[in-house]
Amino acid sequence: MTLQNDIELPISGGLKADHMLGTDSPLIIIAATSATRLLEAEVIYMQYRAQQKKGFVLAVAENQASVGKKQYERAAYYTNRSVIYNKDAFHQLIANELAATIH
Repeated sequence: MTLQNDIELPISGGLKADHMLGTDSPLIIIAATSATRLLEAEVIYMQYRAQQKKGFVLAVAENQASVGKKQYERAAYYTNRSVIYNKDAFHQLIANELAATIH
């Protein structure tokens, strides 16, 4: 399995993923450090859907306050998954998503 960091995605706009695992149906991880970055994760998700590209967009925020409560709640509809970072659970989350999405 390939791991790429700080990678420009194959969609318009030059948007970047913080991390991408896999190639055929990648797990695309976006560190949502601000409301703007969370919105970029939503745009990436929508572009992948519109272009019928395979990929799972996971937005990870430090907390709701860093991205805004309303924006965080909305992100559940415009990403495959949006989560608050939890150091103890993150490894298992990634393992679960990889098992479900990477081919």
